Amino acid sequence: MDELVRQLAQARQNLTGAKAAYQVLVDEFNEREDVEQATLDVAAWADQVAELESLIRQGAEAQYEAVKEKAPHPAVKIRITKKLYYSDVLAIAWCWRNLSDAIKLDARTFERHARAVLDTVPLKFVDVHEVPQVTISRDLTEYLDGRD
Repeated sequence: MDELVRQLAQARQNLTGAKAAYQVLVDEFNEREDVEQATLDVAAWADQVAELESLIRQGAEAQYEAVKEKAPHPAVKIRITKKLYYSDVLAIAWCWRNLSDAIKLDARTFERHARAVLDTVPLKFVDVHEVPQVTISRDLTEYLDGRD
């Protein structure tokens, strides 16, 4: 275990150095005068692309609704899909009887409740086991080579 802790201490030290070197490069990059303009250009073009795509989608949908044209332009196609609308309550009730595989347990909510009632009204089908959880000290500098 001692050797593994020493190796981990060295690996963490190496990681810290690598992150620092990376940050220097990022800082140098960000200090360039053209980076700000390039960032603004990318944002402006991205906004324009999103706006134009939205206008094309709106126009194509309007044209489809008017004349049922599925190819209003060689670069624009309309694909018809089916969207389902239903009551969640009725769907769950139906699934309980007909398609139980469709019902999924929200484990986080269930476990939160099971823990909350553990000492008052424990759920009979829930077993509780103590499980060891390992934590490793953040500061391992004393285990680096040359420091004893």
